Amino acid sequence: MCHATIDNVDRVYNTDPTKEGTFDRVKVASLESMLIRTTSADSYVAGTVYSRGIVTDKAGNLITNLSPTGKGLEGFAINSADGKITEPLSTVSLTEASGSPLPQNSNLYLNYPTAEGDMTDGVLPDEFPPPFPDGNGNKIVDDNEFDEIADGANGGISGGIIYGVNSNQTYNSGSLPSSGNVTSIGGTYEGNLILVGTDANPIDLSGDIAVNGDVIIQGKVIGTGQIYARGNVYITGDLTYADGTNNGNRTFGTSADGRQNALSIAAGKNVMVGDYLTQKKADHTDPTVFDPGNQSGGEAFSFTPSEMTLFNRREWTKTQEFLPDANGGLVPNATFDPVYQPRYYVMNDGDPVYVFNKNYTDSKGKDKGTYWDAASNSWQGKEHASSYDLNVLTKLDASNPALAGSTISSLSSSSSWISPQNLKSMWVANDAARPSGEEFKIDGQIYTSNSIFALTRKASNTAGKMTINGSIVASDVGVLVGGGLNLHYDQRLKTFLNIKDDSKVLLVQVAWFSE
Repeated sequence: MCHATIDNVDRVYNTDPTKEGTFDRVKVASLESMLIRTTSADSYVAGTVYSRGIVTDKAGNLITNLSPTGKGLEGFAINSADGKITEPLSTVSLTEASGSPLPQNSNLYLNYPTAEGDMTDGVLPDEFPPPFPDGNGNKIVDDNEFDEIADGANGGISGGIIYGVNSNQTYNSGSLPSSGNVTSIGGTYEGNLILVGTDANPIDLSGDIAVNGDVIIQGKVIGTGQIYARGNVYITGDLTYADGTNNGNRTFGTSADGRQNALSIAAGKNVMVGDYLTQKKADHTDPTVFDPGNQSGGEAFSFTPSEMTLFNRREWTKTQEFLPDANGGLVPNATFDPVYQPRYYVMNDGDPVYVFNKNYTDSKGKDKGTYWDAASNSWQGKEHASSYDLNVLTKLDASNPALAGSTISSLSSSSSWISPQNLKSMWVANDAARPSGEEFKIDGQIYTSNSIFALTRKASNTAGKMTINGSIVASDVGVLVGGGLNLHYDQRLKTFLNIKDDSKVLLVQVAWFSE
C-alpha cells in the first residue's frame, strides 16, 4: 500500500461547519495478507485498519508494528467514544488495540478475531457472494446463472450514447461512438455494449440492467442503478455523476433536479480502469504499443502482469502440497487444499498462465525471485516481477496438466469483438483531451469476484492521480497511481452488494503502487 488516502465521501464534500465531527470512520480490512512499503507508503486512513492475515514489508518480512518509519501507513484521528472522524483532520499513528474483550473504536486491530462474539468492533466477514450466482463454484458465469440475474433486471437506460455490438460482430474503430444505434435498454441487453455520457446527454440509469457481454463505459451518469456485465468492463475515461451545485459547491450524489445519483457496476469477469496494456517505460501514446501477454525472453511487463503473476501465485499455492524454499528444496505447504479449484488470470484467451514463484539471484548477486517461508506461511523475496523472465516465473501453457480443472479468466474482450489496439486508442484519446494535471475520476462502485486493475501514469496528463468516490469490491485489486489515490467511501452503495448473509465476504488481495 502506498500513496493512498482513504476517507468518507460525505465528509469530503461537506460544506456545513456544524456537521464537522459527525462523519463515520471508514474501515479497511486485509483478510489474507497486507504488504506495506514501510518507509514510503505515504498513506492515510480516516478510520480503522483490520488484519487477519500476515502484514509484511515489500520483501515479505513480517511486520508486527505498523508505527510509521518515515512515510508509512498512518491514520487520521477518530473519536474513541463513537468512532466519528475528528475534524479538523490530524495525523496519528496506528496503534494496535489490546485487551480482552478488545476495545471499540481503535484505529488498528491485528489478528482480528474470527469468532463473532469476540469481534467487539464489528463483524469482519471472510467471504462475499459474487455479483452473479456461482452455484457450481467454477468462477464462471454460466447461462443459467446469467439468466437468474437477467430475470430480476427490471431497470433501464434511456439517455446517453448507447451503442450495441452483437456477439458475432466486431467494433473496428479506436474512437468511442459519437452516436448510438440503440435508443434505450429495458432490463437485458444481448451483446456487448458501449455507453458514453456527456454533460448535455448523460447516461440515464434507472434500476438494474443485465448485459450478456462486455461493457465499455465513460462519461456522465444520472440516476440510480446497477449495470451487471457478464463479461469484462472497460472504463475508458472519467465516469462521474451529473451532480448539481449549491453556492458553487458540488452536491455530491444529487443532480440539479433533486434526483439521486448512485451507480454500481458489477462484472462477471474483470474490470479495467485506465490503460492496463502499455508496458513499463513504453510509449503510452502509441496505440500499437501494448503488452502481448505471451512472451518468455525477459521482455518488460505492463503493470497488469506484475499483479496477475502475484494473484496467480496465490491460487497456485493452494494447489501445491510442497513449495520451494530459499535453498532450492521443498517444504510442506500448510495452505494446501487438494480439492481447491483455482482461477488464473491471462491477458488474452489462449495465453499461458504465468506464476511468480521462483527464487533467483542474478550475476551481480542481487535477489530477483521469491520463495516460500514455511515458518510464516508467506512468500518472501522481491516484491513483484517486472518482466517475462522465466528465471522467476513458471509458464503454464494451456496443455499443462497443472491447469486441469482450473478456470482461466482473460482480460481481453469476449470473442475479440474489440482489439487491444482499439481499446488503447480510446485511452490515448481520453488522455490527449484531458487538461494537464487533471486526475482520473470515478464515481460509483466497482464490484467483481475476479480482478480490478486501475492505473494512471505520472507521464500522462493525469499526473498519475486518481480519485474514486464510491468503493472497490473484488477478490483481487491492483491499483497503480503514481501521483496518489484518493478513495472516498460512499456508504450508500453497499445496498447494491445484495449481501443476504453478511458474514461472508471473499478474500481481497490489494496492491497500490507508485510508478
